[in-house]
Amino acid sequence: VSTQSTGEELVRRVRELGKEFFSLPEEEKNKLSISNSDNARGYQKLAENVTKGKADWHEGFDLYREPGDLEPLLKEKGALYGHNQWPTKPAEFRPTYELYIQKLRTLGTQIMRLMALGLDLQESFFDEFIAEPFWYFRVIGYPNLRTKDGADLDQNSAEVGISCGEHTDYGCLTMVNQDETRGALQVLAATGEWINANPIPGCFVMNLGDVLKVWTRGRYQSTLHRVMNTNSEYRISVPFFFEPNFKAIIKPIESIQVEGGAAESKEFMYGDHLISKVNYNFQPRTNA
Repeated sequence: VSTQSTGEELVRRVRELGKEFFSLPEEEKNKLSISNSDNARGYQKLAENVTKGKADWHEGFDLYREPGDLEPLLKEKGALYGHNQWPTKPAEFRPTYELYIQKLRTLGTQIMRLMALGLDLQESFFDEFIAEPFWYFRVIGYPNLRTKDGADLDQNSAEVGISCGEHTDYGCLTMVNQDETRGALQVLAATGEWINANPIPGCFVMNLGDVLKVWTRGRYQSTLHRVMNTNSEYRISVPFFFEPNFKAIIKPIESIQVEGGAAESKEFMYGDHLISKVNYNFQPRTNA
């Protein structure tokens, strides 16, 4: 998807500010640790995130939609009830990212309307489900897949995985703003082979999420992907996750017909699905 409506200068500056933040001293970044909030919003040090029981070899900074009127419900569920922790360094970080989020929310709505038309639905079909999207946002820094002493990382160890273990995203759309590093982001093709999703200048890489798979009865599959940064350069990726409303009830769309009769029969509230992923798929290690 083209970055034209977002503005290439803004897209580039978002990556630059992310790299500037990760270049700060560890003690400065740790002031924004996720442990200060709800164990989801804020900074995660190298190998603090876990996918399928193995540490991801990256550091991250996460933002979510502010709780607002959902705060009592989120506190009851014990997750995502905190408030975003914004860096004061670099000074441009917050205003730049707030503008970027606003533009990607608009882009996400436009794409969902186009997808509705492509599914022979009314253009506005998804509007009620995404009127107040519970978006979230990651800034991710990937060092080379090496240990601190320079030895090769043991990817078969019980504790350490790859840059980011294979997974699907939770919601509707993921717009990936990645730097020029090639051969890092990989997606699983229908053939069963991992193929590189290399950056294309002026474009976001788009992942489809779990909710679209359910809505479309499997016509659209959520994108299984992983990251393996074996390059010598430190890689920056800034994915924006355009999601449904927290209370949106997700179930298969009746009018969509699937060849062979296959269907996704799940029905769930999106927020419950999100929390199950945040709590278990990417639970920070307390001993990291």
